[in-house]
Amino acid sequence: MPILPPNSVYPIDYDTDSTLFKVYNTTETTLSSDLSAWATTINITPIAATDDEIWAENGYATISGELIYYDDVQRDGNQKINALINCVRNLGGNAPRFNESGTWIRGFVLAEHHNNLARAIVNSENFIGINLSPDKITLDWRIRNLTQPEFVDDYGCPQVNFIYYITDIDPLLGTTISYFLEIIGVYDSFILEFGDNTLTNSELSGTHIYPPNSTIDPTVTVYSALCQTVNSAVSRNQPNEPLIAVVPDEQNITIDPIADFPDLQYITDPNTSADLNLPPIVFPCLDIGPFGPINIPSTIIIDPPFIIPSQIMFSNIPIIANTVSISPVNIEVVGDQFIELVCIPLGSGSGAATGSSGAGGPVTGDKSPSPTPVPLGPSTGLNYSGYAIGGAANNISVGTANKILYRTDTISALASAALPNGSFKAGATVTANSNYGYIAGGISQGYTNSFFRLQFSNETTSAYTSATLSSNRSYGAGLSHGDTSGYFTGGIPTLTINDKLTYSSGTISTLASIQLNPGRYVHGSASNQYDKGYLAGGISGSNAALSNTSLLVYSTDTYSAKTTDDLKAARQRLGSVDGNNAVGFFAGGSGNLSSTIFLKSIEKIHYPSDTTVAMYGVLTTAKINLGGLNEGSSKGYWLGGNTAASTSSMTNTIESYHYINDIVSALYNTLTQAKTNMACISRVWINTSTPTPTPTPVPAFAMNSVETIQPNIPQFITLSNGYVVPNEASENTNYFDLVQNGYDS
Repeated sequence: MPILPPNSVYPIDYDTDSTLFKVYNTTETTLSSDLSAWATTINITPIAATDDEIWAENGYATISGELIYYDDVQRDGNQKINALINCVRNLGGNAPRFNESGTWIRGFVLAEHHNNLARAIVNSENFIGINLSPDKITLDWRIRNLTQPEFVDDYGCPQVNFIYYITDIDPLLGTTISYFLEIIGVYDSFILEFGDNTLTNSELSGTHIYPPNSTIDPTVTVYSALCQTVNSAVSRNQPNEPLIAVVPDEQNITIDPIADFPDLQYITDPNTSADLNLPPIVFPCLDIGPFGPINIPSTIIIDPPFIIPSQIMFSNIPIIANTVSISPVNIEVVGDQFIELVCIPLGSGSGAATGSSGAGGPVTGDKSPSPTPVPLGPSTGLNYSGYAIGGAANNISVGTANKILYRTDTISALASAALPNGSFKAGATVTANSNYGYIAGGISQGYTNSFFRLQFSNETTSAYTSATLSSNRSYGAGLSHGDTSGYFTGGIPTLTINDKLTYSSGTISTLASIQLNPGRYVHGSASNQYDKGYLAGGISGSNAALSNTSLLVYSTDTYSAKTTDDLKAARQRLGSVDGNNAVGFFAGGSGNLSSTIFLKSIEKIHYPSDTTVAMYGVLTTAKINLGGLNEGSSKGYWLGGNTAASTSSMTNTIESYHYINDIVSALYNTLTQAKTNMACISRVWINTSTPTPTPTPVPAFAMNSVETIQPNIPQFITLSNGYVVPNEASENTNYFDLVQNGYDS
């Protein structure tokens, strides 16, 4: 097949250097061998190995008055072009003839280069068109003849919220569901058809038993004077309605002539100083002897002419670590990022654990009587591990366990920490102390109230018979009051309940004096070890997710309402991480139970001020039902989850989140199994000697230079349900089918 010189391809595709022909002003050399009149490969003398290339990958060249097009090149061992190949000869000028070695060949700008640029410009103008162009292929005509759909207003119709969940599955008696129906507004009547030839027109909530092997497909129809509203818990594809073409009126646009701009007048001051006044530079927390000291002036004066060497050589230099550990926070000082802080001397003291679970909320810490806790040392949290236990894979409960070592971000399977056979569960609620992690409730052949306990010293999980939840439930959230007690809040079907586990005695009690308001499940939680915890988001008996956050005060076992700690975006099935003793985090989730739009935004709650803010850093992938682990001072992790509304759309990926710079990055290592709704337990040590450590200034540690880092700010949009969140959408299908078996994965 003959090779022909390319033309401009726009608007079918974008033009490149290949179609518009890149050229250099200095493109000329000599033949390195004789050239026959019929040859299609032209051997040329390459440039020196240290010089910049002067030949383009394809283009035109002239030799002895003959115009030649070459389609490709050949390179020598120095990657310099030494041959023009796939040549098309006799395109213009003199006829092809023999040229001996040493003849000059040149590729300067030619008429063909200009002609192809002219074709590209003409193609662009034809594609755009002129004002009121009659040509239907132009952008002008297409914009003026956009088809607009007809919009129908449903103002005045009552709002219908309908939710159900499966409470029991019996192969002989059938499947039992519990349902809730809420109708907001004025209406005449309603009919709830269960899909098995039975209905009710009076009961807004209750239970219903389906025969075995029947389809669970309830539908609500509400009648009012203004409209008829149909609501179903199962999402169906609606047939496309034909659109009515609306041709807009032609518009004449008058463009005013371009105004004359006066010449810019500028005056230079010959007396302007060339001095550069730089801020003081102070080394952070480093003793860099034996050489030195190094004195860096705060003002550097550059008076041209000057020569700045490309290399500054030092001798007898010690090894300086690229990571500077400052207790209680581990900080990596890298590149162009500068952190304003005061260094705190390293010390020792008692420890407490913190971590997080998946949709059930974060793990936080306490201490049991034995074994004896390890004393706190510098960066102790990095020496320990987090555990992801149980969960669901393809809508089936599993018991497998993974271990992540915080210092190296390595993942491994851990058989000793797995749930025992026959006790697999998903959606469990988790708390932890410095010696044990507790896994309570969840779904295992139906809702359960059983406890399991992970012992950190030997990394073994076993049944814990000293305590049981006050009722069978799943998808609650856990909080911990340091080494004192753990809380198990909400969950389905008991949305408002609060159970408290006293670690020292192993006893559990129900806090009857307080109710979680509003009641919720599939919510997130974050624990400040010292005095309070936060329960955020979730669902409360309706389809819509919550943004409300409830604050639990540990010392009085009471809830405190503060609107400043509410989420900025309503979300359910979110992940949560305790963070350090100053901040906690909530991430991912979706806006309502049947939403196909999953979130990847992250929100941070500031414990001292009870204030929640949206973060600039986001998850690498939008997801729900994700788990969370927490190193305790500088970083956390988001694990697994669903990336689409399907039981098989699970992921085994792990993302790390650095608290210092709010950077999210995907780890190379992954879970050994893709799963969701895991019990995530962190063994993390933080200093609990004082509730709010006061930094002690150390002159040798001071960082005075501060560089403001401008993050990449995502665009924000307002969703139709009124929630303002970062612009994030996922191409997912209906999600509600995930809860038809009592839980999702």
